[in-house]
Amino acid sequence: MSRLTKSPGTAPALAASASLALFLASWFLPVMGLMVTMFSQVPIILIYRIHGPGAGRTTALMAIAGAVLVLSMLVSPMLAISFAIHLLLGVILGEAPYWRIPEDKAIGLATLLSVLAVIVVIVITAPNGGSGLEEAWSEYWDGITKTFLEVVSASGEDAATRAKITEGFRQIGRLFFRLSPCVVIGSMLFMVWGNLVLAKALLRRTQKVPLEEIPRLNTWKAPESLVWVLIASAILVLISDGFWYWAWLNLLVILGLIYFFQGVAVAAYWLQKINAPHFLGIVFFSLLVLEYRLGLLVAAAGLFDMWLDFRRPKKST
Repeated sequence: MSRLTKSPGTAPALAASASLALFLASWFLPVMGLMVTMFSQVPIILIYRIHGPGAGRTTALMAIAGAVLVLSMLVSPMLAISFAIHLLLGVILGEAPYWRIPEDKAIGLATLLSVLAVIVVIVITAPNGGSGLEEAWSEYWDGITKTFLEVVSASGEDAATRAKITEGFRQIGRLFFRLSPCVVIGSMLFMVWGNLVLAKALLRRTQKVPLEEIPRLNTWKAPESLVWVLIASAILVLISDGFWYWAWLNLLVILGLIYFFQGVAVAAYWLQKINAPHFLGIVFFSLLVLEYRLGLLVAAAGLFDMWLDFRRPKKST
């Protein structure tokens, strides 16, 4: 980290290497590596904020050149494309302050463009020019099911149990495909938000950028009109069926994730307000990842913050 902040000459090369190494973490660390990979664009954002847009763009060019060389030639072209999508969001978040784009709009723009890039890649690489997406997904999911069944067979389970597991996996596969829009958008939104939050935390620690230039996210609120879209989506889910049921359900899940972020902002505000130790904050946010019921409570807090304003300053008496 110190070399990124103190060596403007070598910082772009170091940041590009660090970004590529973080992206490849999931191939070397089967479980924790997925979390590490999610933050692969933090070095890009740091270079933009500390050394300026020129160094940031140089870093991005070095990173994509490294991806083409290392991933396309030695591993897989699709892996290079995946890294390029990650890099896209890092560049957008890095460029945003210099284009005077507010952070919430930068998050939305990075998410939108990343999702569009994913859709383009899926359509181009899917069978029949994108018309066989469901068939391609079914084939992929059948492969996962077959692998799991091989493990179950090795454990000595009978044929009836294997048949139940197969049917259960097929139902999960169909559900996952129907919810794939909100899964893709939600995961991209979470990744963009996570990279920005971690980069800002590191910038505050190094103080290489004036603190007043690093606005906190704990005061963020979703647009007030969005709550009516949420309410309308919930009603439409209840009265719709078929295609429109899944369309409104996908929208409802995405809006729920937005209010989850607002709930996280509320929690961060109060942790700072009571001067909670950093360890307590780490424990709380770790539990958010591990315990979905706590995540639902945080999303509810974000929703009700629209009316109750949990971060309203107390009036002095």
